Amino acid sequence: MTRWQQMMLDYGSAHRNRINVWMHVVGVPIIVLGVLTTAAAASTTVAGITVSGAWLVAVAGLVFYWGLDRNLTAVIAPVMLVEIVLAQAIASAGASAALAWGIGMFVGGFVFQFIGHAIEGRKPALMNGNPIVAMMTAPLFIVAELLFVAGKRADLEDFLSVELARLDAAGADAADAVPVPTPA
Repeated sequence: MTRWQQMMLDYGSAHRNRINVWMHVVGVPIIVLGVLTTAAAASTTVAGITVSGAWLVAVAGLVFYWGLDRNLTAVIAPVMLVEIVLAQAIASAGASAALAWGIGMFVGGFVFQFIGHAIEGRKPALMNGNPIVAMMTAPLFIVAELLFVAGKRADLEDFLSVELARLDAAGADAADAVPVPTPA
């Protein structure tokens, strides 16, 4: 099993209820926008070019995703571009406004997710292991779930179905099966 498959399995094991998944479809992009808006409040100048912190965060995330699944990264990249544009627009009101909106969206997005987990009755994936890995996995997991609904990425959907059924039969959670390595 690849590192990416294990990450998806870990995340998927905490997100089986459709309502919970849809709460994440709403909450995760809000969290990402909050992070990018907060990052957009900071900028740096490199070789005379001012670069927003939102771009730096987004590019780092996309590079990480590229190493996991290039096809899902190709789908999420345009969404990330839209989120950067929104974050920059919000941040143009000033650093204080960017921080207030960014923190508000971050917290608000988590509220959606915690409601979803309360409905499902499972604790969030970020409480099962490495919270950073769970937070990095969430956007790609949401993209994968939306592609499953569209009838795409049957390979990944089939893998998750088989492995989750195997874990259910064994009475284990994915987090109990194989630990997810911390990204290097």
